[in-house]
Formats: sequence, C-alpha cells, structure tokens
Amino acid sequence: MAQKNVQSWYNVTQNLEELCVSDVKVPPLEGGAQLVIAALDTVGLRVQDKDTLPSEPILPEARWTVDGGTSVDYCMKDPNTIALVGFHYCINCKGVGGVSRDNGVTWRNFTSMVIINLA
Repeated sequence: MAQKNVQSWYNVTQNLEELCVSDVKVPPLEGGAQLVIAALDTVGLRVQDKDTLPSEPILPEARWTVDGGTSVDYCMKDPNTIALVGFHYCINCKGVGGVSRDNGVTWRNFTSMVIINLA
C-alpha cells in the first residue's frame, strides 16, 4: 500500500503578519508623522518613523475588534488636524472614526456619524 503524502503547516510569522492599506497620507508638517494610514483589520496607524512599526493603532479601543479604516485625510491649513473613517465588520458595518488635533498622536472618536444605506 502506497504511503499518503502528509502535509504539515507551520506558522512562521512574527509581529505584523498582514496589513491591507486603504489610504495613506503624508501630512506636510516638520517633525510630524511621516505617514498616516487607514487600513483594514487595524483601523489605522500613525507612522513617526517609516523604519519602525507603530506599537499602537489609531483608535486603540478598536485594536482587537474587526474594524477597517477606509479613508484618512488632514487639513491643508492645519496638518495637525487629521480625520479617519471606517467601519466595524461585525456590527452591520457600523461606522467608526475619529479626529486628531495633534498630528495623530491622540484621537477622539466622532460623537456621531452619518449613515448612508447603499442597498
């Protein structure tokens, strides 16, 4: 009887294993974030140094949920003001988002969001 091929699976990833970027902005502010990213599975990231993975996502309360950031932008007259929007996969795609007034260092959730039903 022929021996069957046995497949073995090993997880060799460490740290960040997946990041699906939706939007990237480079705020024109000396000494500020090099990048601000909206991304699926993490909402978003503020990248101070492009060679170092940020330790906290934007809107950290969404850290272990299944939220997705879809868009990020900054105010041209004041690049310290940044807004990010997205959605929560498991709660009827409920909108999530927030605003930062200090170049993405701290964030405040939007108090309300306009919901558009595209169905």
